[in-house]
Amino acid sequence: MSNSEGDTASSKLVQPEKQTETIIQQNSEQNETEPEKQISNKDELCGCDIICCKNNSRINCRSFQPFAKAKWALFFICIANMFQQTITNGLYGVSISTLEKRFELRSTESGMIGSVNDAAQVLTSIVISLFNENVNKPRYIGWGQFIAGIGGIMFALPHFIAPEYSLVNTEVFNYCNNVTEPDCSESILRNYRFFFMTSIALIGIGICPLYTHGIAYLDENVEKKNSALFSSIYFAIGGLGPALGFLVGGAAMELYTDIGKSSDEIPIDSSSYLWVGAWWIGFLICGIFLVLNSVPLLMLPKHLPGTEKFRENRNLETQKSHLEQTGEGTRGTVRGINEIILLLRNKPYMFMTCGLTMNVALIYGFNTFGAKYLESVFGLTPFHSSLLYGVAAIFASFGAQVTSGFIIKKYELTVPQILKFIIVTGILSALCSIGFVVHCGDIDFAGGTVPYPNSTFELSPYSSCNEDCGCSTDRYQPVCGEGIAYFSPCFAGCQTQINDTTFTDCTCVANYNYTSKSRTILSTENCDRNPCSMIIPFAFIVFFCFFTSVLTLSPTLQVTIRCVPFHNRVLAISMQAAISRLFGVIPGRILVGAVLDLACVSWSTECGDSGACQAYKRKDVSKNNTILLLSQTVICAVFYVLVLLTYKPVGGAKGDKHENGTLDAKEDVNKTTSTNDNNDPENAATVQLLEEEKSKKES
Repeated sequence: MSNSEGDTASSKLVQPEKQTETIIQQNSEQNETEPEKQISNKDELCGCDIICCKNNSRINCRSFQPFAKAKWALFFICIANMFQQTITNGLYGVSISTLEKRFELRSTESGMIGSVNDAAQVLTSIVISLFNENVNKPRYIGWGQFIAGIGGIMFALPHFIAPEYSLVNTEVFNYCNNVTEPDCSESILRNYRFFFMTSIALIGIGICPLYTHGIAYLDENVEKKNSALFSSIYFAIGGLGPALGFLVGGAAMELYTDIGKSSDEIPIDSSSYLWVGAWWIGFLICGIFLVLNSVPLLMLPKHLPGTEKFRENRNLETQKSHLEQTGEGTRGTVRGINEIILLLRNKPYMFMTCGLTMNVALIYGFNTFGAKYLESVFGLTPFHSSLLYGVAAIFASFGAQVTSGFIIKKYELTVPQILKFIIVTGILSALCSIGFVVHCGDIDFAGGTVPYPNSTFELSPYSSCNEDCGCSTDRYQPVCGEGIAYFSPCFAGCQTQINDTTFTDCTCVANYNYTSKSRTILSTENCDRNPCSMIIPFAFIVFFCFFTSVLTLSPTLQVTIRCVPFHNRVLAISMQAAISRLFGVIPGRILVGAVLDLACVSWSTECGDSGACQAYKRKDVSKNNTILLLSQTVICAVFYVLVLLTYKPVGGAKGDKHENGTLDAKEDVNKTTSTNDNNDPENAATVQLLEEEKSKKES
């Protein structure tokens, strides 16, 4: 090669490098002068919307543009989810008993407050489903967080506006012929329950856009193979919320409700039944954080920069029959009724929704009564049962969410493969539920599991030995002696109170002598809960049952958003959320509670009305819940199998790999696009991809 030729070749190599340097230099100068010009699409610019009547303007925020990335969007959405879960599934559960004491609420009223949150979520999900998907999703999410934050702050307000809590040390007696009747008179403080209902309703309203639009926003701004991982992280971080709620709420309960008072002004400690902890602190903190977190969410752009390619070719896994009858979606604000009807006729979607409904009924039902189950069947204290169940459930939930997302991303599972994964985990969950046959032996409860001494068995705390004592089932105060537990000192026939916890001269004990009066001592401190060593293996059973149940949640969501047209994802998620909460979460809690109560052997009352169950027959509790869990998990697995059998994607049997049925898929998409006045860009891209693959195969 001659020198001239070498110089020419080297100049050709150097020239592109110089051109690249020139381009980089020009881009850097442009960054310094006009950063916004790098992004030509205004939907990819961060900013704040100002809406006044019909006028809508957006003020771009240059300094926030570095946060317009998928990882930051995931971070802000996860923080919002965690604090919302902290309030609804953590703080409220910890604070119920304190709220009942502070505002003189009844159990039914405190339960109604929690139900309002569920009702608000159902109604909001239905409303969201009516609106078109082509909206600024971060705007909906951000304002939802703002509303939820206001709800959290409002929930704490009664502490500041209600009359100051006063310590009235009223002596309470509960032995034979000396029973203090409970105060069932109406109190003005009970009216604050309506304030709590309004606040928790606002929180429920604010939660919905985060789930429906948040999942869709993450899905459309990341590669499809990363979508499952992002949604799994979303659920996993949200699962930490209840743990945070229990920790913050538990710590706050050790502080007196009026934190400004010195210890000298408070004559009692947290062990006193008159103690009211600082229940309001957690709600106030979470409310403030939600309001602050709404700002960066509102600033996010409609679409993250450079993500347009991730929204292409996303209809290949759509249910074939659904895509054949739908177009590119409604152009206006409100959806057409036809879109909702087509969604309800999508068999894989409906079967998956039914399976999810059964699954969340199981999960939320045992979230509500799991600690009580351990307390009733294994004799743990309320503290230890809550701790053990909480640790097992939280670690199982977090691990399951991360595991499912990692598996789907690692192996790039198609919809049929995800469905097979869900079916396998569903079968494992059913097998795990058989482990609920494990239980401890019953405690000897007079009038419940064993008869009163010297009498025949009757399922009632009343007996001939206490019939003249004037006892009340409103006063549950268990006392024990000689291996038998009694409903209260009065129902044990005790005629003498030695101190707050000890009683004697009890006519219902086995060796009581009416002439010399037996000095057998009954005490509230002698009650043996009859725990057993089976609690250790059962803790692992709870862990694996929860793990396998939660392991299906993120894959279920992936199947849901892939088997419907891309522009119907928010509609599909919101409708599924409404159905699963209305027919799963709410009835699930009622069903699990009702199954527990079937094994109840001793009831208390509340101002004459039916109250809570105080003693269970453990064998029956174990048997009934095993049958319930096994039935639910088997039904779930059946629905998952039906999804697999009815799923017929546009891309053929292999889904997005579409190794079979390519020509049919192309014709189907062409047929769909030809029925529309305007070509759907998603469908057009799908057709192009299928044609390219067909030509490759022919060559």
